[in-house]
Amino acid sequence: MAASRRQVNLEKKLSRSAVISWLPPEDKLIVVSQYHICADGVVKAVVPGAYKCKALIEDLNLDKCVNISVRAVTEHGHSHDAACTIALGTEAPVAPQHVQAPVAPQHVRVSLITPISACLSWYPSNSNAEHVILLNAIKVGVCPPSVFQVQLHGLSPSTIYRVSVRTKHPKAVLEQRPVERCVDFKTLPKNKR
Repeated sequence: MAASRRQVNLEKKLSRSAVISWLPPEDKLIVVSQYHICADGVVKAVVPGAYKCKALIEDLNLDKCVNISVRAVTEHGHSHDAACTIALGTEAPVAPQHVQAPVAPQHVRVSLITPISACLSWYPSNSNAEHVILLNAIKVGVCPPSVFQVQLHGLSPSTIYRVSVRTKHPKAVLEQRPVERCVDFKTLPKNKR
């Protein structure tokens, strides 16, 4: 997998388009051949790796939420969309089709469940934000920006857990917008691996 880009920013948003910018991967030894700028997983623009890290994305339907992501393409493949993404929507209240970009993580999933561990993954609404992980309402960790998957260890066999992923976003809390998503799962019995 290719190195991740970082710090995606919305420079300007119009009614059906947006200009975004990002920083290239930190590892200068990795040669990025191009960047794919995607809207909901569909490539909308291609920027050569040697060019300025900025793109205009056109023909966006901002009447609904749109996930914009930047993939770095190298000889080893491309980076994961969730590592450099931002959700866009209508920010100013406009009745009745007002759609705010979500703040809470999307697609929270638990996989690879064993008696004592599980893998938690999510799709950030903004990969620039930190995410707090809670297990049964107890904070168990904080993930830095661009992290969208963690391994949960030290779990008890045959136990039901509720895991939550909370975006650290003070403004959204003041606006009373959802910042958290959760999912329930049960670990396997002790004799099953």
